[in-house]
Amino acid sequence: MDHHPVDEALTPSTSLDELHISPQQQCDPTTPADLNSSSDPQSPAPSPTPTPLQPQAQAQTQPQPHSQSQSQPQPQPPTPLNVSQQPTSTDSTPTPTSLVQDTPSPVAPADTLQVLQLKAQLAQQQKVLMEINMEKERYLLDTQRLNEMIFKVKEKTLQRQEERKQLEINYDKHLRSLRATNDDTETIKLRLQQLKQNIDELATDLVTHGDHAQATRALRTFWLNLHKSIERMGDPLPPQRIKMLTEKFIMDVLVQNMNLTRFPGLSVSRHYDAMLEFFEIHDPSSSIRLRQELTMVMISKNQPNTDIHQALHMATLSNWKFLYSGLTEAYPFVYKQDKSDGKMYYGSKVRTLVEQAMFLGFAMKGQELDITAAETQEQSQSFDPEFMVDEDGQTAGVVEFCICPPFVVYADHPRPIEKGRVLCFTPPSTAVI
Repeated sequence: MDHHPVDEALTPSTSLDELHISPQQQCDPTTPADLNSSSDPQSPAPSPTPTPLQPQAQAQTQPQPHSQSQSQPQPQPPTPLNVSQQPTSTDSTPTPTSLVQDTPSPVAPADTLQVLQLKAQLAQQQKVLMEINMEKERYLLDTQRLNEMIFKVKEKTLQRQEERKQLEINYDKHLRSLRATNDDTETIKLRLQQLKQNIDELATDLVTHGDHAQATRALRTFWLNLHKSIERMGDPLPPQRIKMLTEKFIMDVLVQNMNLTRFPGLSVSRHYDAMLEFFEIHDPSSSIRLRQELTMVMISKNQPNTDIHQALHMATLSNWKFLYSGLTEAYPFVYKQDKSDGKMYYGSKVRTLVEQAMFLGFAMKGQELDITAAETQEQSQSFDPEFMVDEDGQTAGVVEFCICPPFVVYADHPRPIEKGRVLCFTPPSTAVI
């Protein structure tokens, strides 16, 4: 058998000093493995030079059989000393740094897999965050662009609104230039309400101071077709019915001046009616222009010492005479009072009503739309709540008396600017007298 250098090194003549083992270590039964494990794990590794100490150290530290008590546990088999390791020495001789090597700490495979998963997850989240930031930048740019567009659109809208407002002003000026008066639908409505109020005040004054029996007899003769209907309401009539019929008589006379086809004081009325009929058949818009032009001439040329002024004066006087004579017949005290004081108190009131109605009629004729009193057929036409108001608050029935006709704007859809006042048929047992 070949001799190994290690066997030669461990001869009996080898001393303890040569082995660098102290007497304490010789007596200590601790195995070389225990010595190695008890050393500091952070201490530098022993020199890699092979040291032939393993067999002897094993021989010295191995306990003899049956030398210890049976009660003690059997020691574990000694761990052989690694050739690359060197037992701890009491010498202070430093180990050369060139021979020291770092031993990396081992990492469990499960921990390594978890770290890799966390790194992959972090990388993925960083990628998502980067995409979100890029999308945010795009949104910011889009928002800025849209805000600029909104600002431009608003600016253009305001400009268009100003332009439209100016166009409406110019168009209104143009329409007013074609009208005989500065009135429009709203002012015409106000004039109608004022006229109706003046009629109501005059009728109230007459009924208050008049003889009801005389008024009843006179009012029965004013309308041949309504004689029986008036008799049905009583003899003499109740004061509220006398007042109602007085207002009806005044409005029936005045409303003729508000007819679109009648021009008070116009000497060529017959020729105008023929031309109006021709244009309505062939060119309706031209009929409106013809009416507006004729109205403008009547208003603008109504100057003193002109034939138009004289014709309008005669038309006013004719309406006043007819209306005043009817009122004095129903209320004789009117003529007596006007004649006694010489101021013509009631006569002037009647004249004011006639002038108001004639001017209102010219204002209606001067509009670009047809505005006139709607025809109401008494004793045959049904009550229409859209255009009528019943004197007694009824909501159905047949119109018996039309106190004031409805005034209507005729356009695509006719609409009332002032509802008419009517009295409908009611059963005799429930009639309000």
